[in-house]
Amino acid sequence: MNILVLNGSPKGERSNTVKITNAFLDGINTTQENNINLVNISQKKIEHCLGCYICWKKTPGICIIDDDMSELIKMYINSDLIIWSFPLYYFGMPSKIKAFLDRLLPTSLPSINIKENQSCGHPGRYDLSHQMHLLISSCGFYSVKGNYDALFKQFEIMFGKKLSKIICPEGELLNVPELSGRINSYLSDVRAAGKEYFQHKSFSEETLHKLDKLFYPPEIFIKLANMSWELDNTEDGDVSDTDRLELFLRQMAALCDSSMFIKDIVFEMHFTDLNKTYQLLLEKETCTVKTEDFLPYTTRIEIPFTLWLQFSEGKTNGSEYEKDSYKVFGDTEILLKLKSFFSN
Repeated sequence: MNILVLNGSPKGERSNTVKITNAFLDGINTTQENNINLVNISQKKIEHCLGCYICWKKTPGICIIDDDMSELIKMYINSDLIIWSFPLYYFGMPSKIKAFLDRLLPTSLPSINIKENQSCGHPGRYDLSHQMHLLISSCGFYSVKGNYDALFKQFEIMFGKKLSKIICPEGELLNVPELSGRINSYLSDVRAAGKEYFQHKSFSEETLHKLDKLFYPPEIFIKLANMSWELDNTEDGDVSDTDRLELFLRQMAALCDSSMFIKDIVFEMHFTDLNKTYQLLLEKETCTVKTEDFLPYTTRIEIPFTLWLQFSEGKTNGSEYEKDSYKVFGDTEILLKLKSFFSN
């Protein structure tokens, strides 16, 4: 199968959405090795359509503009599956992939015909009846409703029943290493969806249900998102280690699952490389970060912040040679249960 991947993110390979797309491609290649062309639209020379209609009148099917679109149109026509991969930008698509879409005008004929639903449009210049389309997109909201409505309508008008969708709200979390467990589970579901799509050219209701699940409930996601913007919006753009540390601890507090402990816990952390001490007050209803007026601790750990980050990102599990790098005081059982406290 010839697959054309149109990566419409201005970030290119750094795109969060591309992580989803790559997982899907891994899945679709499980059964058979496909011919995949991945095009980073941001790196291509694509001018805006002039609306001159020369591609309809003087040179049918050929655009007057000399840029990369002539080759891209050939790839488009010869593909069995088109994957549109991009983040949501202002309730639509990023501008350059919209320019690409506009420049597909030579693939249509100038005549107007009436469709079965009594609407009208331009017939295709080429027989693309075999062609399928998949929209893969992520966004920084927790809800598809009210955000993707216009984009969905546009793609449904263009491709009808040949269109499938993988939409990932809360997509900014795909770039957070500390959430790798939750993210990797989602990407595993996307790989399974890719394998299923190869076999059936669609997704089952069960698969769609898995892919539609949010990473976190809206109230938690909003807390995490707003915290990260507070950090990004520093006046000089420079973020100190202390700022990053305090954001990390506030994110920990937001992800705390208070149902996992039956008594109040004071978890104290002294980060030896930064010479900073903080407390997490784990109560039955809330989890808060304390930077002063410390309470007697239940458990205290003395550890470099760099090593603590490696723990949280799953890059290490505290092997013997690392145990010399940290010390634990008080109730050591709390440290063993810490992962379950922050299972969110």
